[in-house]
Amino acid sequence: MLNYVYGSKNRIFVNTVIGCNASCSYCYLPTIQQDSLGSKITAQEVIKHMDAVKEFVPGKDNTIVSLGCYSECMFTENIEDTLQLIRFFCEKRNYIQLATKQKISEDVCEKLSEYQFYKNQINVYISMPTYSKIKAFEQGTATVEERIHNIEMCKEYGINVVLYIKPYLETISFGDLEHYIDLVKRYNIPVVVGEYLSINKTKCIADVGEELLYEHGKTNEMNLFISKLSEHATVYEHSIDFINDIREEKEDEPRGGCENN
Repeated sequence: MLNYVYGSKNRIFVNTVIGCNASCSYCYLPTIQQDSLGSKITAQEVIKHMDAVKEFVPGKDNTIVSLGCYSECMFTENIEDTLQLIRFFCEKRNYIQLATKQKISEDVCEKLSEYQFYKNQINVYISMPTYSKIKAFEQGTATVEERIHNIEMCKEYGINVVLYIKPYLETISFGDLEHYIDLVKRYNIPVVVGEYLSINKTKCIADVGEELLYEHGKTNEMNLFISKLSEHATVYEHSIDFINDIREEKEDEPRGGCENN
């Protein structure tokens, strides 16, 4: 069975659901631990369990919390649990990241803004491995227009937002390069371009997947893609690299957060 919470003192992955109905053609979930798919617990069950998670260390300079590596945080049925977890970890003062291919409502953005105790505490990665072929590769997800609106909403509410091109899809992602360049220039946002993950063993075990998934390396095409995109935005290879970069920024005064609402 896959675990709802796992990781290291550097980063933990937290889920309330194992499985996703989006049916993305490149999804790694169907290839790992089939008996885990469809299982679910509540946010409160996760929270009660956190005291027993030795890897988790509260605080801004400690464990980064990644939500939803085994599920889609912003599916309608998952949103309330996602918000409860975000509020809990915000109060612990940890940095939080989540990736989504679904539409984010203004109400959710408003709550995320209120939950933050300091600048850049919550980081939303707008997942877009393809721009022009979403219907073909990512059935059951938001449209490109809805994802762009997510970027605008996050910017409006002071929530850090990142363009998330993971996994990089050979030929497909490169074909959308000009669209990505337009997005990062228009909204002045950083990018994560990540490698394809699968159960086929390589020398590099992925952080996600409880040592069941492997990174498959950058091809010449992917390197060229990163090089061209880097002319217009800061590009990271892993989502955690971006968090480690911004966490060095010091905020003189706290934002307030839940306790003051």
